[in-house]
Amino acid sequence: MRLLFFSALEGHAMADLIFRQRVQTIDVFLGRYFADRIAAGAFRPADPLQMAWNFIGMVTFHVLLHELFGQKPPPHVTRELAVQEMVTTFLGGVRSDRGGCPCGTRTAVVRGPAKTPGASLSSGHRVHRPRNDRDRHRAQFS
Repeated sequence: MRLLFFSALEGHAMADLIFRQRVQTIDVFLGRYFADRIAAGAFRPADPLQMAWNFIGMVTFHVLLHELFGQKPPPHVTRELAVQEMVTTFLGGVRSDRGGCPCGTRTAVVRGPAKTPGASLSSGHRVHRPRNDRDRHRAQFS
């Protein structure tokens, strides 16, 4: 983990290699799964890759707290309970029966290039647009 962070922060070529071999593989796997669940109507319409990043973010932060910062969970929180809570929290936000964003707006799926960088949806939500080569793999889900 330290090597990954160090190489990314220093702009080392190894960061790109690690990204393609490890991170992007997980992104693609989860993104495809979420895209399939969206198509089946089980999950609300959203960017599947962003959904994957959101889920991976919960798991990664949990690992960082334990491995990097040495934080111990409360005694009653087992690894299984932590995983169950992360999955429950994530799924509570992507189920199609919730009808959109918690702020009350409907969720929009954005496809194709933006006319202006950083464009906003009419609902006021910002649209993510690729900024570098690492964002290119988003196109698989468009």
